[in-house]
Amino acid sequence: MALLHPIAPDSNWLTLLPEIVVQDELRDISLVVVEKSSQLQECFYAITAPHYSRINVLEQLLTKSHSMLSE
Repeated sequence: MALLHPIAPDSNWLTLLPEIVVQDELRDISLVVVEKSSQLQECFYAITAPHYSRINVLEQLLTKSHSMLSE
């Protein structure tokens, strides 16, 4: 996304980008939405390494997200 973000406003190309990435450009109309797709989605992943001291809130969040993905 970081590479496409500066190219999209200056290129006049049709570009697939999440709205959140270009929200400022959409607001000031240097970019416009041509079409939206409900079939495209973006996934975010949290990658953790083993720690000697665990963070309880993080453990709860990871357990909850794991159970949501299993459903």
